[in-house]
Amino acid sequence: MLEREDLAGAVHLLAAALTAKVLCLPPSCHIIAPVRRFTLQMVQVKRELMVNNAGTAGEQARIDEQDADELTRLMQVNVVAPMVCARHAVQAMSTAHGGTRGSIVNIASVAARTTGGISGTVPYGATKGALVTFTRGLSDEVAPEGIRVNSVSPGAIATEMSAAVPEAQEAAVHSPLGRIGRPDEIAAAVSWLISPEASFITGSDITVSGGV
Repeated sequence: MLEREDLAGAVHLLAAALTAKVLCLPPSCHIIAPVRRFTLQMVQVKRELMVNNAGTAGEQARIDEQDADELTRLMQVNVVAPMVCARHAVQAMSTAHGGTRGSIVNIASVAARTTGGISGTVPYGATKGALVTFTRGLSDEVAPEGIRVNSVSPGAIATEMSAAVPEAQEAAVHSPLGRIGRPDEIAAAVSWLISPEASFITGSDITVSGGV
C-alpha cells in the first residue's frame, strides 16, 4: 500500500516525466528487449505501481501521406511498448505469480475519441484508442489477481509534444476552461488513481482535458 508521502513524491516524479524527453526507438530496433530491461528495473524498485507514460505523436500528415516505417514506429512506442511493460508488471504484481497486488495506469489521450479536427493526428488517435481498449480488457483479466488497471486521457498539455502541434494549443484555448493544461494536473489524476481512495476503481478512463 502506498503511503501519502509516496503519493506526493509520485506527483512530482510524474510531472517531471510528462515534460521529459522520450526515448524513441527506430523502426529497425527490436523493442522487446530494451522495454523488458526497463520493466524489470521498475518492478525491482516499486512492485506495486506502473505508469505507462512514454509516447510519441508520430508524423503529422494525412494517412495517404504517412510513411509505413513511421507508422510502425508509432505503434511500437504507443501500443506495443505499454503492452510489454504491462506484461512484466502483471508478472510482478499478480497474486497468481506470488505478487502482492498493484495498480497500472496507462496515459492515453482525448484523441482516442476525437482528433478535434486536427489534421494529421488520425494514426496517433488510433494508437491511444488501442491503449484505452487494452486498459479495459486487461482490467477484467487481472482484477481477480489484485491488479487495478485504469487510464488517463489528457487534452492539450504544456509539453514539448503539444508545442509541436499548434492546432492542439489553439483548440485548448477554445475549450470550456479556456486554457492549456499543466503536467502536474495529469500527475494529480494519476496519483489519485493509484491511491487507496481509488481502490474500487478499475477499467476506467479519466479524462483530464478542460472539458474537451
